[in-house]
Amino acid sequence: MTDTRTREQRRQIMAAVRSADTGPELQLRRALYAAGVRGWRCHYKRVRGKPDLAWPSLRIAVFVDGAFWHGHPSRHKIGRSGSYWDEKIARNVERDREIDAALRDDGWTVVRAWDFEIARELATVVERVKRALSDRSSPATRGKAGIAEYRSFGRNLRDARQRANLSQQQLADACGSHRSSIGAYERNERQPSLKTVAALARALAIPSETLSP
Repeated sequence: MTDTRTREQRRQIMAAVRSADTGPELQLRRALYAAGVRGWRCHYKRVRGKPDLAWPSLRIAVFVDGAFWHGHPSRHKIGRSGSYWDEKIARNVERDREIDAALRDDGWTVVRAWDFEIARELATVVERVKRALSDRSSPATRGKAGIAEYRSFGRNLRDARQRANLSQQQLADACGSHRSSIGAYERNERQPSLKTVAALARALAIPSETLSP
């Protein structure tokens, strides 16, 4: 099928699509609040993909995906809307996979919910998010001892980086991370995965245990 729309018509279609605070997203937020869930950050910019909802300290990212735009097979049929949209949606799907892989490599739990799931099975989606929160509840949320342990990692990392006379950007470059991630670790806004801790230690030329509390 050939897409006969002009470039301007395509631009108008894209401009009409909301990328944040969509109806399904607002519906999920209201349901989570009603279920007693709190503490999320909306459209969190400090990690890849800018999750619709994020709990940075627990490293949980929630994405609300439109079924057509993110390529659900029940809503987007290849060839039905034209090659332009087929290619665009294929890129969206590939980007989603790359974002998921990058977040998981950095120790995040990723929850994706389709818009039609929220419309039809809202309670089930809420339970998925609650289960992820429960599974990823860290020692940092379980009393003063856990909080002290969590905070000491950021302090140890900052001290080691400064002893090595490295900037956050230099350390990020050396371990294949992002400067914003290094800053978040040092501010105790995020907890790195074991793989990331090992990479940080190698970049700093120190044993991994040195960064541990």
